[in-house]
Amino acid sequence: MITLHVGQAPLDLPVLESFGLEKYGDDGVGALVIFAGVVRRASQSPALTAMTYDGHPRLIARGFERLEHALREQQPAAWNASVQFRLGRVPVGAASLIIATISAHRPAAYEMNRAILEGIKLYSPIWKCEHFEDGQNTWLDGRSLREPPRETP
Repeated sequence: MITLHVGQAPLDLPVLESFGLEKYGDDGVGALVIFAGVVRRASQSPALTAMTYDGHPRLIARGFERLEHALREQQPAAWNASVQFRLGRVPVGAASLIIATISAHRPAAYEMNRAILEGIKLYSPIWKCEHFEDGQNTWLDGRSLREPPRETP
């Protein structure tokens, strides 16, 4: 199960209790993998100061449902994930995304963590705008929501 939280508040690292560890039992979880996507200052001029992430939370949630279905078919081993995504303006150095996965074994936890990250780009309608120190803004190219994902993660 992928637990999703979409909002505008700064993100917190997830805690193990948010995964429903009772499913695995006290000794069933052998791996916890956490990835945090942080807005970075690019080595360009003018320098990047922030990114704005825009999307409708219900549409993002639908994309995650499709992503989870695809991932469950790909990796039937027991795993759970928690995803936090921050909408709105996110300054350089702050997290815009946190993905945490747990599994009995580390290969599945790592694999699912990366697959979720790559799958977000294919399944979720999220737009990004770069903000620069000179006051300029640039919306990045996206993909049409009418196109099916090119490949499953």
